[in-house]
Amino acid sequence: MPSTNGHGPKRAILYTRVSGDEQRKKGYSLSDQRDALRTWASESGCQVVEEIEDAGFSGAYLERPGLDKVRALVRGKAADAVVVLFRDRIARGVYAQLLAEEFRQHGARLVALNSRGDDSPDGELGDNILDVIAAWERKKIAERMNRGKVRKAREGKIVAGPSPNYGYRFNESRDAYLVDEEKMTVARRVFEMVGVKGMTLNSARRALEDEGIPSPSGRRRWNRVFMRNLIMDDVYLSRTFEEIAAIVSPDVAARLDKDALYGVWWYGKERHVRSQERVIGPDGAPQYRKVHKSTPVPETERVAVPVPDAGIPRDWVLNARKAIAENEWVSNAGHRVWQLTGGIIRCSECGKTMGTNAVVARKRFYYRCAGHYNGGLAACSASRYVQAEKAEAEVWEFVRDVLTDPSRLAAGLEKMQEGEAFGASSEDEVASWLKRISKIERKEERLLDLHLEGDISTEQFREKRIALHRTHEAGKADLEAARSRRARFESFERDKEALLEYHACLVPEDLDRLTPEQRRALYRMMRLKVLAAPDGKKTNLTAEWGCNALPTLPGSFRFTTHAFRFRALLSEEAPEVKLMLA
Repeated sequence: MPSTNGHGPKRAILYTRVSGDEQRKKGYSLSDQRDALRTWASESGCQVVEEIEDAGFSGAYLERPGLDKVRALVRGKAADAVVVLFRDRIARGVYAQLLAEEFRQHGARLVALNSRGDDSPDGELGDNILDVIAAWERKKIAERMNRGKVRKAREGKIVAGPSPNYGYRFNESRDAYLVDEEKMTVARRVFEMVGVKGMTLNSARRALEDEGIPSPSGRRRWNRVFMRNLIMDDVYLSRTFEEIAAIVSPDVAARLDKDALYGVWWYGKERHVRSQERVIGPDGAPQYRKVHKSTPVPETERVAVPVPDAGIPRDWVLNARKAIAENEWVSNAGHRVWQLTGGIIRCSECGKTMGTNAVVARKRFYYRCAGHYNGGLAACSASRYVQAEKAEAEVWEFVRDVLTDPSRLAAGLEKMQEGEAFGASSEDEVASWLKRISKIERKEERLLDLHLEGDISTEQFREKRIALHRTHEAGKADLEAARSRRARFESFERDKEALLEYHACLVPEDLDRLTPEQRRALYRMMRLKVLAAPDGKKTNLTAEWGCNALPTLPGSFRFTTHAFRFRALLSEEAPEVKLMLA
């Protein structure tokens, strides 16, 4: 049990976390963590304030609902300790150190059952080394797993994902493709319609829907982007043995039939970056979501895996690709600018962005809930359309009134200033970072003395010096970030009156000359939110603006509101006003 120097914590928060979705669904590890923490609390005589968990969230990011709750309780002095099974359960790497420091500033300790340190400098150094070793171990595991996948692909085997390409299925060992004839027949029809009959993707999509052929996702409609990706995928392009042999290893080529045709499944087509983020929902409450971004990898860096031929004539595939190569998206609404798209107008019931719909023959344009029309079995119940012209006029009237009413503008600025102040660093925080850096420098000096006096080996010296150096660099970065936040807040306070004076003098006629594109840009800069709520036969719109940022750890606070950059939209000869938010 970790040392508490004879002063064990009296009130404790027990925190558990698993990162994998499968672990979250099946409850793996969470119950084991809770049992171990409860046993520790009982043996230590602690009062458990609350048990909090984050299921399915990575410890590499701080944007987690459970962690936010823990930090709020600690800031409210509700606990003397936050107890975790391992330090990497609360956070990974330097984030664990920053959280420990944050808890300490509010009179609480971070207690990890795998830690044998205490609050002394040597104990803190030991914990920091544990964090570095854990981070190194995770990277080595990831590196070994990636090497294993690459080796498997080079042996001519599929690296199975959640589902195979449409028209294929996995074999029993999930390392090769077999043709799923029922689905492949549909895939061949897509290539025939686009590559032979000259149909557009939309026409082909509607033909499949009219025949009642289910889409791969099980939704009511076929996705045009999916159909485009299907046409461009090399698994459906027939290649001869000679073509395949030129891009695979000799061992793989030796196992192939020289008279057969093959498709190519590429391993490593994209690089994937996953993260977590916190956003504000329609009701003002924080929502947490995972973000997945992919970037294509050059073909020379990919690994080719031969798969059974899809049975689609090569000419069909090439003609289909040529037909969509220069496709341009054309809106049914012509050149109309939808002023409230891009996340500005949302459904008040499900919170999803509203899509658009145009009835060109009647010249009617609407916003509608995407969650209702594309939600499948979990569709939103809000089916009412919102007339685009009416909604855009009401929203513009709201924004126009705000920008020309000094009192309403001042209220919005006050709200933004509160957000800046919430995230701004105090003088005490800057001093705390200076103190922390000074402490690390003293540890580095003491470590050197121990090495020179022969009390520790060269290997031990190097290992601990690396850990201290990383902590030192992270502390310097966070100090600069704290100073930057403090300077930005002070500058915001100085510029606030100038902003009010400038915007109070705006001439309404100048605003009315903004084009629809400029209005939409203005809404996005203001981080404007518009909620559409059905009310009988009408739909009420509610608009709000201001700061929507949440505080995070010192050093990682980001305030991204870009209100007031629209000054450039009005006039190139606008008064010289320093705009810190631009």
